[in-house]
Amino acid sequence: MKEALKYYIHTWQAVQEVEKSELASATFELRWRQLNSLVGMAVALRIMPQRDESQEDVVIKRWAFLKGAGERI
Repeated sequence: MKEALKYYIHTWQAVQEVEKSELASATFELRWRQLNSLVGMAVALRIMPQRDESQEDVVIKRWAFLKGAGERI
């Protein structure tokens, strides 16, 4: 039992090393495509709402307001 646990831990440590290596060598383009793929999947599964331009406008206006309030203090 103890040997099986050690083997299990060693296996996952090896997997972690491979993942670290892959992340370090991944290009920006690859990471961008992966991110876009995940977002597309989340939208398709209705886990994440589609981007709404009006929501973006609200956020921009809030930041502008907060920035203005910070400058007055």
